[in-house]
Amino acid sequence: MGVPFQVPPDRPRALLLGGGLGIPPMIFLARWLMQKGERVSHATNPSLNNRQQPIDSHEDSDRRELVSAALGQETPFQATAHEPLLLMGSEIPFPFDLCSSRIPVSLPDGVTAAMAPMEALGIPSRLASGRGYPGSFQGFVTELAELWLRTQPSSTYREIALYACGPEPMLRATANLARRYDLPCQVCLEEFMACGVGACAGCVVPVTTPTGVAMKRVCVDGPVFHARDVFL
Repeated sequence: MGVPFQVPPDRPRALLLGGGLGIPPMIFLARWLMQKGERVSHATNPSLNNRQQPIDSHEDSDRRELVSAALGQETPFQATAHEPLLLMGSEIPFPFDLCSSRIPVSLPDGVTAAMAPMEALGIPSRLASGRGYPGSFQGFVTELAELWLRTQPSSTYREIALYACGPEPMLRATANLARRYDLPCQVCLEEFMACGVGACAGCVVPVTTPTGVAMKRVCVDGPVFHARDVFL
């Protein structure tokens, strides 16, 4: 039920932004993108086949197919390796172990705070907060994302896609960022859901459609929408 993130194969560089309660979905997406890339590497490079696979049991294989289905992808995975960069923002202490990242990212030298579990998986991540946590970017996660985009050659923008989940002000800022850099952007909305099955219409939001503005239910028509359709 509902509409998941759609990962375009022609946009292999995934810039993921998570804020507050929107951080866990972005962690899930980052791990899936990394696992997808590892699966592709083993499929296209026979010399890797003898190395330990990140997921190799029947149980995990079944779970991987469920993850693929949840993200709107057919199985087996499409042969495209994606490169996720996970940026997270919070004004309360981050609810996971932190570390100083050794994975290079095109950001100021002092921005080194990362999520330890992501670092262990080889997924680059960085943190943003106005609370002055050591190694974190002092500001909003969208400002951190723009710093990174400014370091990228404009010729590579056609390879980048934005994905975000968080509070509405953050998602609106993300949509504006995507518009400035002409990047596709998908946002996962946070709304109160009374029934969660589309019956009560308690989670409707205005969405632009080819025939005009329509009220869409976040629980079944979302929670993922194109940013251009919900933030004008």
